[in-house]
Formats: sequence, structure tokens, C-alpha cells
Amino acid sequence: MVDRARRIAELADWLFVALAVGCGVTLLYLGRSLTFEDDEWRSITFDGGVLDYIRPVNQHWSTIPLLMYRGTFHVVGLHSYIPYLAEVVVLHLVAVSGAYVLMRRRVGSFVAMLAALPLLFLGSGAENLFWGFQTGFVGSVMFGVWGLFFLERPGSRAAVVASVLLIASLASSGMGNFFLVVAAGRTIFDSALRVRTLAVVPAAVAYAVWFGLVGRDPIRDDQVFLEPGIPRFAVRGVVHATKSMSGLGHLPDGDTWGLVLFAGLGLLTGLRFARGRPQPLAAACLLGVAAMYTLIAPVRLHADPGYDHAISSRYVYIAGFLLVLAVVDLLPTKGEWALRGRAVRTAISAVLVAALGLAVAANVDDLRLKRSEFQDSANFTRAFVNVALEHGDETWVDRGVERGWMPSVSKLEHIVARHGSPLHDDWFPGVVPAPNPVVEEAALLALVGDGFRVEQPRVRDPLIELRVRSVGHVTKVGRCARARFGLDASVWILDLPPRARVRVTSARRLQARLFLAHERGPGRRIFASFEPGAPRDVLIPDIGDARAWELGLDTTEPKFVDVALCALVPEGRAPAEAPRAVLRRRE
Repeated sequence: MVDRARRIAELADWLFVALAVGCGVTLLYLGRSLTFEDDEWRSITFDGGVLDYIRPVNQHWSTIPLLMYRGTFHVVGLHSYIPYLAEVVVLHLVAVSGAYVLMRRRVGSFVAMLAALPLLFLGSGAENLFWGFQTGFVGSVMFGVWGLFFLERPGSRAAVVASVLLIASLASSGMGNFFLVVAAGRTIFDSALRVRTLAVVPAAVAYAVWFGLVGRDPIRDDQVFLEPGIPRFAVRGVVHATKSMSGLGHLPDGDTWGLVLFAGLGLLTGLRFARGRPQPLAAACLLGVAAMYTLIAPVRLHADPGYDHAISSRYVYIAGFLLVLAVVDLLPTKGEWALRGRAVRTAISAVLVAALGLAVAANVDDLRLKRSEFQDSANFTRAFVNVALEHGDETWVDRGVERGWMPSVSKLEHIVARHGSPLHDDWFPGVVPAPNPVVEEAALLALVGDGFRVEQPRVRDPLIELRVRSVGHVTKVGRCARARFGLDASVWILDLPPRARVRVTSARRLQARLFLAHERGPGRRIFASFEPGAPRDVLIPDIGDARAWELGLDTTEPKFVDVALCALVPEGRAPAEAPRAVLRRRE
């Protein structure tokens, strides 16, 4: 019987290894055509000294991932993205391996192997799997999970290893703080392991020293912990992570089911403690999930308007590991399992198998969707680089302005000349998709300099008569038009020639969004303020191709706003076909 159990355990171990290798190959295959994007360019253009490696990056202690990225960059440059992605994938597989050995000690190899499946293909947290920049978050999880493993191992050497791993988790990203919370809870909640709480102290002291010296610099004074929106942010984040990881988000009323599941796990954990059968790892992991969303709220609540960090995939990745560890810790032990009748065991097994199937299927589907999003972003990055290198010397491009995290045209040209180009993959030819004209159009618009701007009227140029298409809220007034628009409607003026001006006069104070496009829809957006009765001109850029532009205006004002619109063409240019003011429903 012992030999049979050992053979089953060894088979499960080999199955896990095979699944992990297959997962790694799959992730690299799916990410083969991705490339550098967003915050990643900060690591690419990093030119600081030794002390700059300990300074915060987006409020995170990022020494380890920055060292990894810069080391890889010195070897690979921009010649291939796959080595950067491979680092993330390897860290992910090592993190799942740590979770596997933690779970194996509790439920055996076969059940642990099954429970590791949604972690291997963690599509609900796939932002951390398709982005080379995320070695920080994934590294924090990897070091943190293995730190928990060594906390449970006997011997003083294991305690030292746990302390070092927790420090490494902190030095990878701010997510290490929550593994510190889990480690502290794991030892405090377990009377047999309480002395190991001392192993957490060096990591806590290291982070406190780092934070006191450099870590607090990016934290603004208005990021106050007691802000009213923080509890709502935390609850929304916990619910989203729970429903996404479990697959309940794919069911009707997914938010309700996510809340019920997390509350149920918390209630079950509390009942176990009340009955004298504590589950310290489950309690610590659930505490870690709640702490994560509560503590990131002050920093992320108002960051990046229009982006809800509470439902960000990068945080679901961390919560997913903690939730799976909590669920496995709460499963019945072999002794408890034997005490239940066959019917009860069958019913519980059926529920667990169905839950596992739902979680795996949902995460695989999310993996597909997130990969598609990253491919779109990669296509835009390549299009941006291509357009910048082709048109960087033209007058309509502002060579010195950085757009988002993308470097300026001047800096980009220098980087590509020295380190290769993301437009193709020198190490793995043939993986880069053909350019998409729609994406290249969006990149072209992103590179338009200050030729697209709003300024005070300075010219008295001839008006172009606005032909009005009768759609309710737009009326013709001489050669101009009067439009009424608000939250659910936007105004579009079509067929504007290069260097035309659109004079906008608002009846009251207006905060407007202005969209610049060719014929394929909005591609560039700026914001502008309009005072009552004071006209301002929107300058249409000239990129030298003589194509007509489209200009859209909309607002987030809760009430309708009346504006007068006139189109003017600078002297010396023959007016093109008269623009048409058209009211469109905003999709």
C-alpha cells in the first residue's frame, strides 16, 4: 500500500512537471509576436547610477527586476522580445511550483497537481504573463510563495532562507508587502509556528529602511488612507479577483457569486478557528488578499483616470495564488475525509471537480482574450516606431516630446541605432505580423505635434460654409452651425483640409474632448476649456499628404451644451469641399 501511494505521488509529480513545461511552451508561443510597451520603455531608457537601482519605480521597490531587465537588455537589446518574456514565464513556473509543494504537504501530490492547473494557466492575471516588465510582480509572488514554504520547514537555516526570500519579494515589487502580511499571519495564527514570526522581522525592517530613505518620495500628501472611496475600492477588487479566478465571473450575477465565495471562505476559516481546528495558511492568505486591495487603494484610486485599478489583471494574479492556497488549506484532511459517508464524499468531490473545471476553463479563455489585447498593443508599438523612424524629420512631428511611456522620436532613433529595432525579431524571424493600416493610422495621429491644438483666434480667414446634415441637434446659422451635445452625443465635422481652423464658441463654460481622425475614426485626443462667449480656434495639422481630417467634440458635462461652430481656411489655400457638421451618437 505504501509503495502504491509512493508511485501515485511520483506520477503526480511528473504530471505536474509535464504540465508546467507545456504551460511554459504555450505561453511563449502565444507571446511570440509581442513586443516592448508602456512602462517597459522606462527600463529600456534607464541610465541611472548604482543608487538609482534602489529608487522606487511607480512606488515599487524594483531593484531585482530592474537588474534583470538591464542585464538582459545589455545582451539582447531590442533584437528580440522573447528572452524578456521567457524570464516572466520561468518566474511564473517557479512560483506555481512553490504553490504546488505547499499544497502537496496538505492534500497530496495528485490533488495539488489538479489545484495547480488554474495557476499554471492564470488567464485572469495574464497581464503579468505577457509583459516582460512584470518580472517585478511575478518575482514577488515567486519569492513570497517559496518564503512561505521555508517558513514551514524545520531548522534555523530554513528560517534564514525564508527571511532572505521575503526580502527578495519586497525588492521585486510592492506586492512583496502582502506576502509579508501572509507570512506574519501564517506564523501568528499557528501556535506551533509562532516562534517563526521572528523570521519576518528582518524583511519588515529592510522595507522600513528602504521606505524611510527613498520609498516615500513618490507618495503624495493627498493619498490619505482614510479616504471614503477606499473601502469601496477594496471590496470591488476582492470581489473581482475572486470571481475572475474561480470563473464565477462568467456566470450571471458574477459579482454576487464572487462576494459570496470570498465571504464563505472567510466564514469557514473563522468557524475552523472557533472549533479549535485553525487553518492558519487559509486565514493568512485571505487576510493578504484583503490587505492588498485596501493598501493599494490610496495610491491607485485616482491614478490613470479612466482606468479602474481595482479590477486590474496584474493584481488578480497575486490574489489568484493566495485564493488557491486558501481553498486547498480548507479542504478536508484524509482523516476528515474518511469519516464522511460515501454519498457525502461523492457530492463534495463532484462540486470540487465542477469548480475546478469552471476555474480552468475561465482562465484559459481569459488567457486568450488578454493575449489578443497585448497583440493589439504590440501592433501599435511597432506602428509607432515605424512611423516615427519614417517621418521623424518632418515638420509636423515634435521630435522632443514623449508620448505616454514611449520615448521621444530623437531618443527612439538613438536607441534603435544602438540596440536594434522592435519592428522585427532577429532571433526568431517570421513571428512579427504584417503591419495593419488602421494601427499605423493611429500611430501617425499619436505623432502629430502641436499642430493639433486649441488657441485664441488670431486670423480673419474666409469661412467655409458648413453644410448641415439634419440630425436634430445641429442647425445651420449662415455659414456656420449651432450644435447641442452632451454625455450621449458628440459633434463631428468632416472633410476638413490641412491647416484649417475650427472656431468654437460655447454658450457657457465647457470642458471638451477633441478627437482628431482621418476616415477611420478617432485616433488622437486632446482636452480644452472654453469660456462663455469667448471663441477659440482648433488648429488642424498639416502632415503633407493633403488628406482631409475629421474633428469630433464631446463632453462629460451632465447637461447639454450649445456651441457655435465655424470652419476657416488660412489665406492662400483654396478651400476644399465644404465641411459638413454631423451629429453622431457616441458609441
